[in-house]
Parts: sequence; C-alpha cells; structure tokens
Amino acid sequence: MTGAMKLNYLTTGKIAKYCEVNVKTVLKWIEDKELESHALPSGKNRVPRESFVSFLKRFNLPVPQELEVSGSPRILIVDDEANVIQGIMRSLKTADYIIDSALNGFDAGQKLITFKPDMVLLDICMPGMDGVEVLRRLRASNETRHIKVIVISGYVDAETEEILKQIGVEGIISKPFYREELLQLMEKVATA
Repeated sequence: MTGAMKLNYLTTGKIAKYCEVNVKTVLKWIEDKELESHALPSGKNRVPRESFVSFLKRFNLPVPQELEVSGSPRILIVDDEANVIQGIMRSLKTADYIIDSALNGFDAGQKLITFKPDMVLLDICMPGMDGVEVLRRLRASNETRHIKVIVISGYVDAETEEILKQIGVEGIISKPFYREELLQLMEKVATA
C-alpha cells in the first residue's frame, strides 16, 4: 500500500460516499442483511472494512484502492485499447488483485514508479513507446527491474519472442486468451 492508512471500520456516511448513494440506501442494505454492521451504543452503525469489500465484489462494484488488502498483488495492465484493458480487468475481478492501467508506454513508465506494481500485463504493439521499449526501460532501472512481466499480444513472431526473453519477460500469452489460461500463467509467474 502506498502510504494510505487502512480503515478497519467504516461509517454509513463513508460507504454512501464510496458508492455514491444516500445514507438511507446504506442503512437499507444493513437492514436487509446485505451488508454486515455493528451497532454502537449511540445507535450508529460501523461496517467492517472486509465486509464492505466483500459486498462490493459480490455486486461487481469497484473496490477503492485504499480499502484493498495490503497483501494483494498489484497488477498494471498496459494496452493501447481500452476495451482490451476492460476485458482483462473483468478476467481478474474475482481474484484478489489491486489493478491499475495505462493506455500507452509513456503512462506505463509513470505508473511503474507511482503505482509500484508487482506484475505488469504488457501489450507490445502500441504507438509511440511500444511494449518492447517499456520492458527495456523497466529492466534498466533498479527501482523496477524486479517487477514480473507477462506480454499479452495478438501476434508475437519467433524473433520478437526471442528478444522479449533476452530482455527478461517472464511469460507470453496470445490474444485472444481464456481467463483460466491468464490466471494460471499469472500464478506460475508470481510463484517462480
């Protein structure tokens, strides 16, 4: 976690702000047992962070980064096509990852420093700075060379695959891919 404090309990007002709903809606969720809470002697409710995160995931709602479990792997998705990023995010939504994205190599370079991912899912065919150059720069820096990289590309010929391996990519997967195939490769790379 990048310096943010973990909240163990949330107020109904804070949950309403996260979900962009009225506090009455949050109270209804609590009343309907959709959201676990603890009543204080004052009658106000406090919701355990873990319960709120589970609630968000159960209803496929985004989990604010500051509420994520600090031990969750941080994944950066780099692709110049927003629909591909969204598809990968959907593939990973049930896994316990903190996810961010970049639409080009330049943004990826900045997010490598600010987001500090554990793993990068990297497209290599992008305008401007392509994925091969992103990978070279990542491996050249002491701050980022430890980050594991999986290339996700529509086409990787034998020559490009050899270049990627020489630079230090941990895995390559072809588009289109199956969700299970991606998750298995990510697990293999993470534990290698």
